[in-house]
Amino acid sequence: MNNTGLDLISGLIRLLLDDYGNSDGRGRFESSLEQIQHYESTNKEFIIEQILKIGQELSNNNKSYLAESLYKFFNSEEFLLRISKSLGDSFSIKTLVEQANKKLKTINEKIYGGFRKVG
Repeated sequence: MNNTGLDLISGLIRLLLDDYGNSDGRGRFESSLEQIQHYESTNKEFIIEQILKIGQELSNNNKSYLAESLYKFFNSEEFLLRISKSLGDSFSIKTLVEQANKKLKTINEKIYGGFRKVG
């Protein structure tokens, strides 16, 4: 469990085999992502692109597991949109909707708070 490439492959295989909960699954995959997030931008981008290509072959449930793990280490809204476009998974869509809902609540609070101050 100290080889980034082998950890990545092991995690992806466990996703493909519907066995992500196995000790060789999520733990090793996320361990590899921990290392990959510090890679040079070009290398990191290539690896993520390949992961997303493989992810398109997963079941819907496993796409969500993959999206959740990726977002844990690359957690920007832009990246979440990319995951959603590539995988069409429920995790990224749900998270995007939750983020939009928070923004709307903040806007509503400002609007209604502003009306109370004026009135």
